Amino acid sequence: FRWVQCQVDEIVTCKRHIDIETALDNLPEGLYETYDRIILAIKQRGRSDNQIARCLLWLAGALSPLTLDQLNEAIMIEVGQSNLNPKRGVIDPMDIMTACRSLVTYDEKTGVVALSHYSVKV
Repeated sequence: FRWVQCQVDEIVTCKRHIDIETALDNLPEGLYETYDRIILAIKQRGRSDNQIARCLLWLAGALSPLTLDQLNEAIMIEVGQSNLNPKRGVIDPMDIMTACRSLVTYDEKTGVVALSHYSVKV
């Protein structure tokens, strides 16, 4: 089911019929290939999304659930600085969700972001 959800998430981002056909013709064979494609797409979108996607590492290593605001604050951390740098944070915290795509889920009631499935952590 996870593999199917990732494919649906990808297809709904297509803006043209030809893009949908191309996506359907090039479906990855398994879940881990799907994850690889998502990570590659994040890297190809550029430095900004790549920096935001570091949230995946924080979510994988977190001992307790993290909120969207906490992840945004983590993005603002600069090594060697004692204060957060707001310029490093995202303007709209939901951009974190957009950057990480199918790999994370967001609970609107609690504000908690989590890896979408245990297999994402592997």
